[in-house]
Amino acid sequence: MDSPDKFDQEQPSTSVPVELMEEETATKHKDALTEVFTAIKTWYGGLSSPVKLAVGVLAFLGLISLVTAILRLVATLFSILILAGIGYGVYRFLIAPQSQSR
Repeated sequence: MDSPDKFDQEQPSTSVPVELMEEETATKHKDALTEVFTAIKTWYGGLSSPVKLAVGVLAFLGLISLVTAILRLVATLFSILILAGIGYGVYRFLIAPQSQSR
């Protein structure tokens, strides 16, 4: 009869290939981002000074717009959460006790 230790040693480990695939995927994404960043840097370096200024201003305005949109989304989610809490409180303390007394 085989011992349990021998059986455990014969089974291949599947965690190592999964970890290697995750590392390869992360490396591919990092390389792709590096290529994009390098291409943008090269393109920006080839622009004249007034155009660089215009691109910088537009990038800054785009960034501000993106941050504003994210903050509005967060504020909306907080408002929904607060309204849901108020609605649950009304249900829990006013409506639920009335339905139990009937």
